[in-house]
Amino acid sequence: MNPQSPQSTSPAPAEALDEEPAAATTTTPRRRKRPNVRPTTKLNVFITGGSDPRDLGLSSKPPRYPNAEGGTRRPVLNKLLAADKVGVVQVSAGQKHAAALTHDGEVLTWGCNDFFALGRVTATEDDEATPTVVRGLEALDIVQVVATNHATFVLTTSGLVFGWGTFMGDDGIIGFTKEIIEKKTKARPEELAARTPTPVHGLRDITHLAAGSNHVLALTRGGNVFAWGAGHQGELGRRLVYRHRYESLTPRSVSFPRNAIARIFAGFSHSFAVDRQGRVFAWGLNNFGQTGIPAEGDEERPANPHVNHPERVQSLEGIKVECIAAGLHHSAACTEDGRVMVWGRCDADQVGASLKLVPDELLLRDDRGMPRMVVVPIQIPSLEASTVAAGTDNCFAINRDGVLLAWGFSDNFRTGLKKEDSANEPKLVTSGALADVKCTSVISRGSFTVFTVLAE
Repeated sequence: MNPQSPQSTSPAPAEALDEEPAAATTTTPRRRKRPNVRPTTKLNVFITGGSDPRDLGLSSKPPRYPNAEGGTRRPVLNKLLAADKVGVVQVSAGQKHAAALTHDGEVLTWGCNDFFALGRVTATEDDEATPTVVRGLEALDIVQVVATNHATFVLTTSGLVFGWGTFMGDDGIIGFTKEIIEKKTKARPEELAARTPTPVHGLRDITHLAAGSNHVLALTRGGNVFAWGAGHQGELGRRLVYRHRYESLTPRSVSFPRNAIARIFAGFSHSFAVDRQGRVFAWGLNNFGQTGIPAEGDEERPANPHVNHPERVQSLEGIKVECIAAGLHHSAACTEDGRVMVWGRCDADQVGASLKLVPDELLLRDDRGMPRMVVVPIQIPSLEASTVAAGTDNCFAINRDGVLLAWGFSDNFRTGLKKEDSANEPKLVTSGALADVKCTSVISRGSFTVFTVLAE
């Protein structure tokens, strides 16, 4: 591939940081750990919506069907990330930026570079809008990339984690690591961010990352979960003391039965974990019941706007969950047999089903009598899928044939449905070049959405 060159001198590579320590000489050979493996299937990247031209990653080229905010009204193929030239294998996106991992282990970023979310120096908006390789990762073997709203993280083949940018809290910028903050006295906010790839200490043997708006989860090879970032909404699965608030930037173990967790899923401000027995746990912001844990309260249980420690989602007991997608105030799950379940906020068509069909005892209404939330998971009729994704107030589903459907809030054309009107049921996304392709993933965090499809 021939990626764009950075505009400035590259930082020193993180030499040897990705290597396992040498074993001491013994009479019994130590069993080698199985390395993480990078995906190999090359993908094309489409983007729809957006409130800023930089969201699209098209450099200075305007989209063919621009929306009023500088984005696009229809999904557009990003030719700067073409599968036959670049070979993208995985994509992640934050609120205003995105990152792509290539088949040969390079990471490209584009979008808004506030607080150094791109991990590289940008001199102009065209620099930000052009997918460009992040330098300083050459000595590492990257297998996954994830993005929060203002930061980006990568996972290596040996289970180490690096990142750049910053976390944001209710009062503004928090910083990237406690070590950076301790080195700065009377620092300007931007000085608390990591400008270039920086190791996240305290993590090893990580096999998977999941990123929310301002928190990250890491799953270890042994089935334990670590969390770090902003924790004001209970995102970290532990209570925080204000005077020790920067401790949230240090990865800490989330309280689960030891070696129990098989999969992790991070939403905007809430998260899920599925253990090896198939039980679902949730924690974080719960003001609309988005965790699946009762939020309305009763005589025995007070209202629960934050779930500060992981709790079992009783309403999903006995359901074999394949994947979970956590939006802003709603969530969706896909079962092993293809059913799609949704719950949480429902006043912008987030649940993808007519609320007239939902039993009244499963709805919580506002003071005007309007449906406000679906309190337990309900199944969307006549929809089968192999995976689901969730955005701010919308959802996406991909069936086993790679067909993409979307529903919910569609401002800025972020669902790819050609209209800004909310869709109250799943609709096929066939607009533009997305017709007759096999979709593999959807990432929607801000006003834009990224689709990956199999290359022909």
